[in-house]
Amino acid sequence: MKTRVFLYAVILGIISSFLSACKPRNAITRPPMSATVMKFKNPEHKSYILANYFEGKDCIMGMRFNRYEQPVGEAGDQPYWELSDNWLLVDWKWGTFPYNAGLVILTELTWDQFRVDSTIISHIPSWPLSEPHVEQPVEKIWYINLSNLKEYSNASYDVQLIDYLWSNISLEDNYIDTMDSIWTVLQRDLSAAIENGDLEHINDDKYNPYK
Repeated sequence: MKTRVFLYAVILGIISSFLSACKPRNAITRPPMSATVMKFKNPEHKSYILANYFEGKDCIMGMRFNRYEQPVGEAGDQPYWELSDNWLLVDWKWGTFPYNAGLVILTELTWDQFRVDSTIISHIPSWPLSEPHVEQPVEKIWYINLSNLKEYSNASYDVQLIDYLWSNISLEDNYIDTMDSIWTVLQRDLSAAIENGDLEHINDDKYNPYK
């Protein structure tokens, strides 16, 4: 397991270096201790691989992938947990998914067909430009501060513990069950915020416990 953790850390470092070199100026990165929620223009697109195309490149790239490279946990192959009103919560296994620049949907490839490229050290898969795809399929991506969500929901979870667990890697069943249980709570609290019409306001100062 230590070897696998080290390898994953190396892969993340390589990916980060690559992204720093090609990152568009308008790309948005996930702030620390936050949950990524998103919504597609077409809700059916959630079933298909979301990847990236950068102008001038000769292929489409899967910049983010399931850290385990296998369908463990509640979400399985999918990178999402379903929320109210067609919103989606990014699964804990997918870390900083999606890379929010040049997003495209591969309209003939579902998530159970996603495979990393084990022939290269970054493991980033790619597809030819001839692969059927739709550009700019995402309506909104928001990064919800977990400390604010805790305050809004009057919840009792420990945000620092979530962040600690999230940044570590384990294939132990109790770890996977723990992360799934945390995401079940986040799914509940985020869905409640959506139903109350408050999702876009959770990051406001009024819910910041450290202001």
